[in-house]
Amino acid sequence: MFRTKSSRDRALKIAGLSLLFVILLFYGTRFISGISGKFYLSNPTFHILFSLNLLVLLVIFVFLIRNIFLFFIPHRSTRLRFKLVTAFSLLILGPSLFAVIISTSFVNKGLDRLFRLQMKRSVETSLLLARESLNLVADDIARFLKTFPSFKRVNPVEEGFEGICRIGKSVECKGNIEVEPLTVKKVLEVESIYSRFDVKKRELTVCVKRRGRIYCASRKIPSSFVKNFSQLEQLQKDYNMLKTYERPIKGIYTATFLIMAFLVLFGALWFARYFEKRINIPVESLYRATKKISRGNLDVKVEEEGTDELKNVIVAFNYMVEQLKALKEKLESEKNYVEKVINSISPAVITVSKDGEVISYNLAALSIVKNLEGRKQFMEVFSPYPEIKATVQELLLYGGGRREISEIVDGNERFLSVEVIPFPDGEGSVVIIEDFTEMVNAQKMSAWKEVAQRLAHEIKNPLTPISLSAERVRRLISKQDVPEELKRAVDKAVSLIVEEVEIIRRLVDEFRTFARLPLPEKKMEDLNRLIETYALAYGEKIKINFDFGDIPEIPVDKKLFREVFLNLMENSIDAGATAVSISTFYKDGRVYISFRDNGPGIPENLRDKIFSPHMSTKKSGWGLGLAIAKRIIEDHGGKIYLVDGNTFVIELPA
Repeated sequence: MFRTKSSRDRALKIAGLSLLFVILLFYGTRFISGISGKFYLSNPTFHILFSLNLLVLLVIFVFLIRNIFLFFIPHRSTRLRFKLVTAFSLLILGPSLFAVIISTSFVNKGLDRLFRLQMKRSVETSLLLARESLNLVADDIARFLKTFPSFKRVNPVEEGFEGICRIGKSVECKGNIEVEPLTVKKVLEVESIYSRFDVKKRELTVCVKRRGRIYCASRKIPSSFVKNFSQLEQLQKDYNMLKTYERPIKGIYTATFLIMAFLVLFGALWFARYFEKRINIPVESLYRATKKISRGNLDVKVEEEGTDELKNVIVAFNYMVEQLKALKEKLESEKNYVEKVINSISPAVITVSKDGEVISYNLAALSIVKNLEGRKQFMEVFSPYPEIKATVQELLLYGGGRREISEIVDGNERFLSVEVIPFPDGEGSVVIIEDFTEMVNAQKMSAWKEVAQRLAHEIKNPLTPISLSAERVRRLISKQDVPEELKRAVDKAVSLIVEEVEIIRRLVDEFRTFARLPLPEKKMEDLNRLIETYALAYGEKIKINFDFGDIPEIPVDKKLFREVFLNLMENSIDAGATAVSISTFYKDGRVYISFRDNGPGIPENLRDKIFSPHMSTKKSGWGLGLAIAKRIIEDHGGKIYLVDGNTFVIELPA
């Protein structure tokens, strides 16, 4: 079974920490043993206890360093977290460390006061005084032993002794006294006064050499003196023992205070971390949510956690985000509504900043100005349209206004109304361009209809008398005896008059048709079949190619539609075309019919006027054919337009 990389890393970390503990423990104990000397080595209990203390200290130290790294190193960029942890740590750690330092100082000073030289001298001097007092008593006993007259006559009790002994070849004692052989041996060795104090019996025994013999006497010492002397001896022993404990005791206290300090620091860091989580995590959540909102994302919600105050802030923040989201949705809805309204109107609307930069525009603007994509200067946008550019500049200069101009757009003359309305705050303006070319054409068409109606009425009436009078003149001349040349001349003149009258009559009929075009009587028809039927009459005059698509039946007046078809075919034949391509197709609820010939086409400068009543490229005729065709198609709810010089497209609703 293979071990994962994470488990191997964990094992290496544990092994490294264990090795670090062993090394630190080894060098720590060596350091302590160097300080404490023989005491440390001769006291295994202290050795074990101090090692355990050191081990605990090392464990706490390692965990403390780990927490410091976890708290500070990964979050150095998070200033709030760093400040919170540092502030709480210092707030808790400062007084605690101060207390530990003061306590350590007091303990060290107390120990120094305990082990200082004056204390040692006081103990030694007191004990020395007690021993001097015993020596004085011993000297007094020795003087007596050296000077008393006779051993036989001496009374120990009267002399204040417990007993007196004479030691020679034999031992003679009076009173309650015991002389140990060791005492006699020591007296013989030193050949001087020997004294021994038995604390338990409170007896001071003194022996001296006198005339080759040894005399010993013992005296009771007061119990108060014995008690004080015992206490002084014990005090000296205790002091000497404590003196050997000085450094270990200081080490124990130091280790204890260090453990307390590390525990306080560890607790401070944990406490700081706890409060940091209670404060910083909600604050960071608020910060991240705020960053998302600044990028336009309002689909955020912060979890309600933390202290009561922060929780209230988060609740208020979430409520604010919901309000902002609702407001944004409302603004977007209103914006979409305004955009729909602006895009649905026919005038072009362009907003321009005070610096001349195009800010926004509607769809109608693209039908007039083609290069509006991107934020551009209006001077650049209107550069292909000199009349619009000059008018906008003038109106901006004079603080707004309205002008009516004509401009060439896509090669066609367009009649435009240009209006500039400045913003109230002066931060920009609105440029409104309205195309009223259709209205002008409609006005022209109306005028032409009125002219055609009057011409048809005024001209048609005299045409018949003129034609009849010319025929009558020809008949009269033919009956008269006049030269043949005159007859031929009159006959030629009359024929010309009759021919021209017929031409004028046809023109009058066209004017009448144009002026009094009937409303269409629409029925559902198959346009593909109608076009194919109408085209049969021109099979010998021009080649016709059909490309019929799958189109539905639509409501049309086939008689009026025949006029449109015949007009287009006659125009192609008159222009010298030898072939015509007719195609149909259906798209987005409308039927499209395309007529394309191979003739010379309509000149570019006349394309925008081709549907005007007076416009014609032929030498004869008044140019009413395409005008009539356009009106018929418009009465059907459709459109007819020129795509290029050779292609007409008819668009009808299905």
